[in-house]
Amino acid sequence: MSPVVGYSYIGWNQSKLGQPTWFADKRVRQAMTFLTDRQRIIEEIMMGYGEVAISPFNPRTEQHNKTLTARDYDLDRARELLQSAGFSDQDGDGLLEDSEGKPFSFEMVYFQDNQDTRRTVLLLKDLYARAGVRLVPKPTEWSVMLDLLKNKDFDAITLGWTSGLETD
Repeated sequence: MSPVVGYSYIGWNQSKLGQPTWFADKRVRQAMTFLTDRQRIIEEIMMGYGEVAISPFNPRTEQHNKTLTARDYDLDRARELLQSAGFSDQDGDGLLEDSEGKPFSFEMVYFQDNQDTRRTVLLLKDLYARAGVRLVPKPTEWSVMLDLLKNKDFDAITLGWTSGLETD
């Protein structure tokens, strides 16, 4: 079997059905990165087989920008970014709300038949809750995922990308 390289990622939809989402704000996307404990996912779900991706290229190839560094899990930094984006716990229930009082709650679409992805989404649900963000898991059939992608009808989605060792 030939070796492959690849990565898993979360796509934050910035425009759902033609309307901007919370993820259109760069600070919110950055906060979500700080809330995503990628090293813990590697250790606990991938059983140590992997490394944090910081570009779409293998870090041992010429295409990879070696000056890039990973953003580590940082709950405090995430909270700062979310506050600067206008989110606060206005009613004391532990869940952040936007300036109009709408709770920061979103669905994350994932392929229902991948157990590692299911476990990852459940871990993320717990991690995000620490910052007052509610993730609602949405296990989905592959054909439905493709339709959601095509129509940009999702909040967040987790997918992966694989290729051979040679990049083009």
